[in-house]
Amino acid sequence: MGLSHCAIINAHNDTNLVAVCETSSFLLNALKKYSGMECYTDYKKMIDETQLDCLFVASPAGYHAEMVKLRSGKKYKCLLRKTFCIEN
Repeated sequence: MGLSHCAIINAHNDTNLVAVCETSSFLLNALKKYSGMECYTDYKKMIDETQLDCLFVASPAGYHAEMVKLRSGKKYKCLLRKTFCIEN
């Protein structure tokens, strides 16, 4: 997700970033140590285990459609950082 996305979300008084999924072990270890957030390497597990009000997707565009489909039937909003999906 990146530190910049965490900072942007946490800058809003009405938000509480409760979980993050990250592939960088360096960043994930820092977030675990200093943030108090639940940290995941598997976004499917994060979506299943975390009570969300909103899902912020900031992954490479090729993963967006799959990630958004996982929230199908759930009662939270989904924000995409960029393009919904790319056709091949």
